[in-house]
Amino acid sequence: MQGSGYSGGGRGPHDGERWFREILLAKNPLGMIAETSWQPPTDVFETEDAVVVRMEIPGINPEMLSIRLVDDVLTIQGVREDCCEHRKVKFQQLEIHSGQFKRSIPLRYPIVYEEIAATYRQGFLSVVMPRARQEHSVSAFYIKINL
Repeated sequence: MQGSGYSGGGRGPHDGERWFREILLAKNPLGMIAETSWQPPTDVFETEDAVVVRMEIPGINPEMLSIRLVDDVLTIQGVREDCCEHRKVKFQQLEIHSGQFKRSIPLRYPIVYEEIAATYRQGFLSVVMPRARQEHSVSAFYIKINL
C-alpha cells in the first residue's frame, strides 16, 4: 500500500479521501447529517459612496426575510421552503438548499442608517448602504425590503 489513502481492490491511493468527500460531506446524503442552516452566495463590494451586499436567494418569499444592522454587522436571515412535490426517497444529487439561512457581514465603514435601501428582484436581494462621513450613534436598525 502506497500513500496515505486506501489502495485495495484496484482503487487509486486517493479513493478513500474521495469517498469521504462524496459521501460523508455531501449535503445529507442518506439522511444521516442534519443541516440546520445554510449560507446563500453573497457578494459584498464598495462603490465611491456606498457598501453593497448582493445575495442570491431565488424562490424565497421576501416576507420571510429579516435584515438588520446591529453594532456594524449586517445580518440577513430567512427561510426558503422546500417546494419539491415528490416524495423524497433516494437522491442522486442534492444541491438546492432549503430551510433557514443566515449571513452576517461585518462592515468596515460607518453607514447612514436612514438611507439604507434593500430590494429583492429576480432572485437577488440587494442592500445598498450609503457610507457616512462621520460616526453615527445608532446601535440597531431594521431594514425594509422594497419589491
